Amino acid sequence: MTSTSLRRTVCWTFSSNTRLWWAILFGLTGCSLLLSELAAAQTTPQADVAYAQGIIAYDDRDYLEALEHFRRAVALAPERPHVQLYLGLSLSRIGEYQEAIAVLEKALQLDPGMHRAHHPLGLAYFQEQRYQEALAQFTLAVQGMPNRAATQFYLGYTHYLLQHYQEALPFLQRASELDAALALRAGYYRGVALYALERDPEAVEAFQVAVSTAPDSLTAQSAQRYIEAIDKRAWARQRTQWQGAVSFQYDDNVMLEPNDINLSRQGDGRTVFALLGRFLPVRRGPWRLGAEYALYQSLHFDLHEFDTQSHTARLLARWKSGRVTLQAATDYTLTLVDSDRFSDWVTLQSSATIRQTEALFANVSVRYRFSDYFNQFIPPDPTDPTIVAFASRPGRDVRDRDGQSLRAGFDQYFAFDKNRSYARLSYHFEASRNDGSDWEYDSHAVGFGLQTPLRWGVTLNLAWGLQRWEYLHSNSFSAAPLAVLTPEDNLSRKDNRLSGSVTLTRDLGRSLTLAAGYLYTSHWSNLDFFSYRRNILSLALTGRY
Repeated sequence: MTSTSLRRTVCWTFSSNTRLWWAILFGLTGCSLLLSELAAAQTTPQADVAYAQGIIAYDDRDYLEALEHFRRAVALAPERPHVQLYLGLSLSRIGEYQEAIAVLEKALQLDPGMHRAHHPLGLAYFQEQRYQEALAQFTLAVQGMPNRAATQFYLGYTHYLLQHYQEALPFLQRASELDAALALRAGYYRGVALYALERDPEAVEAFQVAVSTAPDSLTAQSAQRYIEAIDKRAWARQRTQWQGAVSFQYDDNVMLEPNDINLSRQGDGRTVFALLGRFLPVRRGPWRLGAEYALYQSLHFDLHEFDTQSHTARLLARWKSGRVTLQAATDYTLTLVDSDRFSDWVTLQSSATIRQTEALFANVSVRYRFSDYFNQFIPPDPTDPTIVAFASRPGRDVRDRDGQSLRAGFDQYFAFDKNRSYARLSYHFEASRNDGSDWEYDSHAVGFGLQTPLRWGVTLNLAWGLQRWEYLHSNSFSAAPLAVLTPEDNLSRKDNRLSGSVTLTRDLGRSLTLAAGYLYTSHWSNLDFFSYRRNILSLALTGRY
């Protein structure tokens, strides 16, 4: 074979092999594309079958089985929004709200016009207490489906939980109109919103609807308690208010209250009268402006030298907006002991009450007081040269109580039992600076309180407090008999007081309240003279007009 023939044979062979390989390659590629198309065609009916099986299980309320089918359908057809929707619904039904939120948001990304996804997404946010996001979804759901009663209810209820009471009203009303089954709950929360807005006549009407719908339900019982509370606070809404109380007390260690020093070391009974009059000429919008007068009179059975009378005149203002209520007051108090002028006080006080959540609120207060005592407790004896020398030292009379004090602190309240009960924790600091060194001190006080209803209309009030006084100067009192100590005595007084009280109250109709109480005080000091214990039993009747 010639070289030319050999080259032609080789070229033809190579060319034939190349065409063969290209044919094989194209064949494999075609088979792959064909297999992909066949697989895709097979996936669609498999996803449809899984989706249909999930729908059947979901309608049968077998949500765990439905969840398995919808997960398979999503894996086979992840771009189908309705499959994502039902997967989210199934997750919500079993309480997996966080995952449901992600899936339902995916469904809305795939189909922004899927209005039916907004309501379940709002419910998932609601269950996670993400109320602002829930509010946005329920608002979109109402726009897309305005006649869905459940959406109207949850939109109103979410507004209520966010304390948007005015905004909650129309949605709760619409829910009652669309579905009679929602009338009980919607009417109840509408009543609570109206109660918070102080629209009491409308609130009573809403609560009465709730009570008549299902009288034996817990919701109806709570609505009835609100009706009773509205009836009670009708007195507080009057422009002119009067309140009087008379109590009978037994005190096993009577002392002069403004001094709080153990003087009598005797027990005695007493009758106590109290009167409060209030006039509120301005009651517009968030504002309350008015004046008060208070009278206190104690009359002992035997120890008349301890009878105390006080008169207090007060100007007050209140402003409320949303979660915050601001109050300010100034008053003048004159105190008499056994008909003799004892002291007068001028007090300035401001406070802010902050509603933190539905169950939490706090009160922060600051009080400044100027005190003027007309007759000092034990004036220096002018015949005793030691006392005169000590009292006339450069400076001021160590026994002089005239001066001023500043007290600041907070009370934190925790409501529970559907807001029928509350617990209180408190802390207050007080600094007293007087003309006499015996009465200058810094004080710290902590407290705890509990109020909760019992049976037969009785309410239990518990209170506990611990206060510590750290006096800033050397003590000048002693027990023999309250003589002035020598100037070399540098002992500073440290006092602690533990107090606890139990009070049971019961309303006797709209205007009368009966209360029985017990107060225990244990006061101990590094100076024995100032230590004492005290027990007071009381029975009081209070009336309002």
